[in-house]
Amino acid sequence: MDDGMERRAADMAASVSKFEQNFSDAQLKTAEIMQRNVDLVERKLDWEMTKEMFGPHSTATDEELADLETLAQRHLLRRL
Repeated sequence: MDDGMERRAADMAASVSKFEQNFSDAQLKTAEIMQRNVDLVERKLDWEMTKEMFGPHSTATDEELADLETLAQRHLLRRL
């Protein structure tokens, strides 16, 4: 190979490597965003469930509410 062909081959390899790195970085960022979205949905569901369980329209007895509160606290502590 002459010097020009070697240089073009090296440039092509560098371009492919850079593209692969950019693609990999984009995939990681997408995965992070998706995980944050899942976390937000879980938090929203937790909040809605808590409002329903402990809200003014709850039909649970005081004993059931105490049990639910204990379970909710344990769940929150596990998430920390």
